[in-house]
Amino acid sequence: MKSKDNAKRRILIIIEGITVGGTSASLLNLLTAMKSYSDIDLTVGLINIEQKDKLPSFVKVLNLDVFKRKKETKLKNVLFKLRAGLFARINLKVFKTFNRDKNSFKKIPLNQKLELKEALAQKKINLKGKYDVVISWVEMYTNYLLAYKIEADKKIAWIHPHYEQAGFSKKIDGKMIEKVDKVIAVSREGKQSLIRSFPDSAYKFGYVYNKFIVDDIVNKSKSDEVIFDNAVLNIVSLSRIQNISKGFDRSVPVMKKLRDDGFKFKWRIIGYGEDVELVKSLIKDNALENEIELITTVKNPYPYVACSDLFFLGSYYEGLPMVVSEAMILKTPCIVTDYASSREQIISEETGFIVENSSDGIYQGLLDVFSNPQKLFKVKENLKKLNNENYSECKDFIALLN
Repeated sequence: MKSKDNAKRRILIIIEGITVGGTSASLLNLLTAMKSYSDIDLTVGLINIEQKDKLPSFVKVLNLDVFKRKKETKLKNVLFKLRAGLFARINLKVFKTFNRDKNSFKKIPLNQKLELKEALAQKKINLKGKYDVVISWVEMYTNYLLAYKIEADKKIAWIHPHYEQAGFSKKIDGKMIEKVDKVIAVSREGKQSLIRSFPDSAYKFGYVYNKFIVDDIVNKSKSDEVIFDNAVLNIVSLSRIQNISKGFDRSVPVMKKLRDDGFKFKWRIIGYGEDVELVKSLIKDNALENEIELITTVKNPYPYVACSDLFFLGSYYEGLPMVVSEAMILKTPCIVTDYASSREQIISEETGFIVENSSDGIYQGLLDVFSNPQKLFKVKENLKKLNNENYSECKDFIALLN
């Protein structure tokens, strides 16, 4: 591919840091997938510059530590612990009171207000003429920096979660959207959610799917050996341990009901997050220590996914979860709740299972799979026929730049 003027397009992608999670993984995958495009000159603007070694060696890095946030104060640490502990317990009770399964209660986006305040306190920098396009890769803080503190020829902001279901403040983001050229979601439904939220800015919205390095995922799945008991159904989840979005508060009781129905299974939850202790308590309260294993420290989760019979995601809402695509690449059938973009990943009963987004929906869906193993076999055979090459295709990203 050649640009019209036969010159390289200079692209800067800004991210705060390279952490464990989907947003960082999606960036690393994109960088690797774009390596072969010789007419695109990609640079990563890293705010936490000490993490530059986590980027691939071939990537150019711009030091943006001028935007680094102030060190956490003791008060902030105390507030974080309160939110992760006491406040999380209160949230669980409130969600049950308001029937969370029907989305009648939403999280107040306090973080948005705090991150906007932190962004507005920073100094401005001028990048005009240095890059053709400047992209903020993550919602909130870097989007606000891009909108208010960075001067550039073209600005593009990324928003990964489903906008409406995540409960963002339209008042805060409406002003940000006015100051950028485009806003990109990671799914078609994510784009539609933005259009519904900001109809006057509909022309600014688009979507670009996350990229995957298929060979890397497959090779990692074979690099370590895990041994499972084949006398039970082996289920795996890769997820941030967070009840407000991932729904462990309803999934654990569902598993108890299935155990009480007489089904034999082992559910391995791999991940970490603010609600780890709450989920541990839920497992203990429901006497599921033999059926559920919470694994918080695994460097390579792919062997667990590849060797499992079923991948499970019981979220209240999602953007376009990378873990589902990764499981499908490894030919492990997925059962997921009906989050907004689920049908962009799965054809239910053909390449996976989509269940009603409720406690009863999860129960009925798992009950059907547990009771009908031939359905699981059919999906696994269909997954073997899928073409994995599309997962690393970058045409949508290139079209956005042009």
